[in-house]
Amino acid sequence: MANDGGTAWSINEPLEVLGRHAEYATISHVWSDGTGVGIEPPGYINRCLFEHFAKLVRLAGCNAIWWDSISIPSDPVLRKEAINNMHNNYFNSKCTIVHDKYLADFDWAEDGSPALALIFSPWFTRGWTAVECNMARRIKVVYKKPGSNEPIIKDLDNDILAKDPTRCSRAHWIASNIIRRLRAPIESVSNLLAILKPRSTSQPRDKMMIAGLLAGIEVSYSMTPANITKAIFEKIKHIAHSSLLHQETSISESGGWSWCPDHLYDLPASPPGEFRRLMMTGRSCIIDKNGTILGEFPARRVNRDDFLHRRVVPTSSHPFVSSRIKAALENWQNCLLIGHYPGPYILVETELPNDGFYSRPNYLPSTNEALCCRYLGTVNAVGDEDMYSNQVYDALVYHPIIIGREPDMTFGFKTFLKFPTQQELAYMPGMKVAPALKWAFSFNHVWMGDNPIYGDLLVLQRAKVRHPTFGAQHMVWSYSVHNLEVKETSTEIFEISIKEDPCFTLTPGKYIDKVSKWWSEETPNFSYVDIAQYWPALGIRSNERAMRPNFTRDVRSQGDAIPSENLFRLDFLSRTITYAAIDNSLTDPSNPQSLSGVWACIYPDGKYEFHLFDQSKKDDLSVTKITSITRNVPRGYRVLDSASDLLPGSPELKLGKVRQMFRTHPKDSMNIVDDTWIYVGIMVRDLDTIDLCEVRGLRNVAGPEYFWKYRRVPKALLFGGRPFYMNTPVEAIESPVPSWPWRSINWLGFLLRNLIRN
Repeated sequence: MANDGGTAWSINEPLEVLGRHAEYATISHVWSDGTGVGIEPPGYINRCLFEHFAKLVRLAGCNAIWWDSISIPSDPVLRKEAINNMHNNYFNSKCTIVHDKYLADFDWAEDGSPALALIFSPWFTRGWTAVECNMARRIKVVYKKPGSNEPIIKDLDNDILAKDPTRCSRAHWIASNIIRRLRAPIESVSNLLAILKPRSTSQPRDKMMIAGLLAGIEVSYSMTPANITKAIFEKIKHIAHSSLLHQETSISESGGWSWCPDHLYDLPASPPGEFRRLMMTGRSCIIDKNGTILGEFPARRVNRDDFLHRRVVPTSSHPFVSSRIKAALENWQNCLLIGHYPGPYILVETELPNDGFYSRPNYLPSTNEALCCRYLGTVNAVGDEDMYSNQVYDALVYHPIIIGREPDMTFGFKTFLKFPTQQELAYMPGMKVAPALKWAFSFNHVWMGDNPIYGDLLVLQRAKVRHPTFGAQHMVWSYSVHNLEVKETSTEIFEISIKEDPCFTLTPGKYIDKVSKWWSEETPNFSYVDIAQYWPALGIRSNERAMRPNFTRDVRSQGDAIPSENLFRLDFLSRTITYAAIDNSLTDPSNPQSLSGVWACIYPDGKYEFHLFDQSKKDDLSVTKITSITRNVPRGYRVLDSASDLLPGSPELKLGKVRQMFRTHPKDSMNIVDDTWIYVGIMVRDLDTIDLCEVRGLRNVAGPEYFWKYRRVPKALLFGGRPFYMNTPVEAIESPVPSWPWRSINWLGFLLRNLIRN
């Protein structure tokens, strides 16, 4: 060996070490059977045992033997080299002879029982024999010849393993597949674990050596388990979802390898391949050289009920792991549960400092995008069956997710599309991403929310901005959601404009990103509203209806759930707000003389609300609050109606009724607010200006506190973003277009400028 020679011995006189090119057979045996060095002094071997093995080698058609008891040198340096190259001795041999005392006493039969005897033999449970079986190109097994004590050698592939499931017993076919799996190339760390975890070794440190040799890497006893584990992942690159569900601490706290334990054997093994396809649908993850995982995972968001009812429970008893999980759940909006029902699950949190494409769970990636997350640990979800209903529209949908991205891992626009693991992921079977959780609605709508008492009115803006990662070479649309505001610039002149600071922004991926503190202290979860959750359906007349608690755990079906195109919800920790699109027939009526639309209502003290006008007929006007500044008449109340007739002598003045907000019964009556109606004059100065004023000659007339001023919010402001100034008589005066497109945008000019610039 020191002279670059082989370590196989001749079986004929003279007994000597032969060169590398000798045609030899290797012996795979179990030392506990007494086939090791035994009690002989160093340099000696039991002659009877040697002659027995030599006889088997001759039966196999060879004239040399490689047997670890005599072929591994005693010199420490050469011994280390021999152990590292031991698997090559099995690969280069003409055949490997399996010798097990239990099998040698088992009568050969043609009924498939020898295959079952092989997988239940002590030889099949030993760690080192897994390497030998995997590396050997041809294997022969020693059994007992029926009716005698003579050995008989049978070829594993030709004689022992079943070839056709229709012509063998079920047990024979399963045993054959288990053996074939051991001999197949290692394509996944999960397969490696499934092979090795049931096996034992006399020395615990041998386990990591065996794993490294099976993975095809150079290992030594001086390497730490963590380094061997990382080297194995760098070599094999694939692992099943189920093998990530461990309960130990990780190699690193963040970034690459933050999901991986120090010891490979702390990871669970995946089921055998035949059953794994049924349980895991054949999906696996990819690991790159930095220890970053990319995979297509079944995932659902952690929701408010999970947090409040403490449904998410760590499976690990390690204080560091459990405390990290509990701390992350305080920001439950950023957490995802990854895995299959009924668990356990991997808990991850999204990377908040990421660029706009990859940060929060309210965004689901598509095409070459992936959601970047931090690994937290393994958890169970108590009462999780309640989550798998049609109301959870994004439950059990597969999403491309990256776990453990290094902070400095950045991509150029072109190189990003060629990121190696993404390229491999594109060829994985079953790549389907459902377009859920993204803003899938038209931007040509105005949205009103049912915030308690006060309501909300949202208008959307968009502009082209530089990509946060790729820069100016790739311009993308960015979106913002705003409230409106009213300012009195001078007497009787009011400015209606979009608030400069948005309520929240939508990233280019159309998910909720930055939330303004003045609007909300917390980031809400965005979700669709299911319009098919009632029975009988809303189109059927019925005195009673029930919400259908339909549950589905089928990842391929979400029942008959139909997400509304005009409704969405924002889930906060303390409340849920539903937003509805205002019908375009109201904001953009077909009749140019119609008063229908969104109006600003300015009170005498300067405070303002936004009301929705609906004029179905010429003299039929109904006004409903979208927002409110008072608890007495909250949002959603009808506050103004027109009378059917006009006042004599004042053709431009209509008679209306306004809801009386502050009138109460005498103090001693202890009654609540009386929502009675009183008369008011409606002065329609033009189609954009209405003033409420005094009427005379009638009982129950309104006082000065009801002399409201209405100014129509122009369509260009609702859908385009320009501030408008409204005076009396009103005229629309366009202000110069601001340079920052969130505030107000001349869309035609903005698009032309960007086309010219690009």
